[in-house]
Amino acid sequence: YEDGYRWTSPVGSYPANPLGLYDMGGNVWEWCEDWYQVDMNIEEAKKLYPGLAEDGGGQVFRVLRGGSWVDRDRVDLESGFRNHGLPQYRVDFIGFRCVLELGGFR
Repeated sequence: YEDGYRWTSPVGSYPANPLGLYDMGGNVWEWCEDWYQVDMNIEEAKKLYPGLAEDGGGQVFRVLRGGSWVDRDRVDLESGFRNHGLPQYRVDFIGFRCVLELGGFR
């Protein structure tokens, strides 16, 4: 797939989703606070990616979601797909998303 960017794209490069949120899928896998557990993924995903069948006892890997520019398989880019990574792992296709709620302060 060619979107005009070699790696990540600048924030807001594409239109918002129906909820008005930008950049919720693709670009980088998003670190989540949750600990990864095997039952978070469907059996089909665990068969395609055997590494997802290991959760290290439930408090070793953090959840990753959203897919990234490095992914090519359609299942990796589905919003319900979860991946996992060691919290200390650093690469250019894993990061986080910032949220700014306008008018949300009271």
